[in-house]
Amino acid sequence: MRISPSKKLVALGLIIVLTLAGSGVALAWFVSGGSGSGTATVGAPGAADFTIVGHAPQSSLYPGGDPQSFVFDAHNTGAASEHVGTVAIGVAAAPVTGYALEAGTPIPGCLARWFTVTPDVVVDATVAAGAWDDGIAGASIALTESGSDQTACAGHAVDLTFTTGLG
Repeated sequence: MRISPSKKLVALGLIIVLTLAGSGVALAWFVSGGSGSGTATVGAPGAADFTIVGHAPQSSLYPGGDPQSFVFDAHNTGAASEHVGTVAIGVAAAPVTGYALEAGTPIPGCLARWFTVTPDVVVDATVAAGAWDDGIAGASIALTESGSDQTACAGHAVDLTFTTGLG
């Protein structure tokens, strides 16, 4: 089969274009510069990685009575060691009524603000992954005298909240 001169020119032109294009890519590869950006995520402790469990005081609370001490445990459920600094403790309250909670349910007529809890307990301890720091002392709770009937609180175990900054 004989190839016509015009087809030869087209084929030659195509070879030249492909050669130049290929060398241009190679040239651009070696002499080009640029800049960019990226990210690297650093793990952070989360509330779900740490559990604090409070233990009930040995004695019952009475309006105007002495504060009762109690201990709590810190459990690191995360995959890395966590440092527990200061733990703030409070009485859990229903959002609208302000009633103290027992097992997550409001106690009608028993106001959370009637209770005084040690505001902060300094723990300053590192807890290994999966480990417990048991029997952390220094916390106390009292039922203050409100000047009103506080019978609604009698016989109930109020829920406590524990908040800490981990680092």
